[in-house]
Amino acid sequence: TNIIKVVHEVRVALRELARRHQYEVVDFHMLLDEELEAFLAAPDGFRSRLTQRASEYRALFELDPPFIVVDTVPPLSQWAKRADATVASIADAGDVLTGVPGCPGTVTGVARVILDPSDPMALEPGDILVAPHTDPAWTPLFVPAAGVVVKSGRR
Repeated sequence: TNIIKVVHEVRVALRELARRHQYEVVDFHMLLDEELEAFLAAPDGFRSRLTQRASEYRALFELDPPFIVVDTVPPLSQWAKRADATVASIADAGDVLTGVPGCPGTVTGVARVILDPSDPMALEPGDILVAPHTDPAWTPLFVPAAGVVVKSGRR
């Protein structure tokens, strides 16, 4: 929990720095730590580089990453494209969701679909978090959740 607070405080400072230099936050977050001092000395010199990195980052969302990586990550050119439209079937009361466990245990609770970690208002303590994916931004939501279900692998 303490590390989450520190990460948040750094994130707030970086967002303010982006705002002051009129950068899109997503573009600004493409700045590497070793570039920070050079950026502070000449912020406009990074605009095209950060825009390019953000564009490449957004392109990753069109790809379906490999479920398992052994030794080396395959080049992006070998990753499958995500389906344009995925139709999910709606789970009914009593349906059982199964998958590969991330840790041992069994949990029963209300499943709450959360699509954005910055908008978790529907998640109550003891609920099961159902999300499309997780990354460090989702970490605060793991605390109240009794369980987590995420999609991974091939569609």
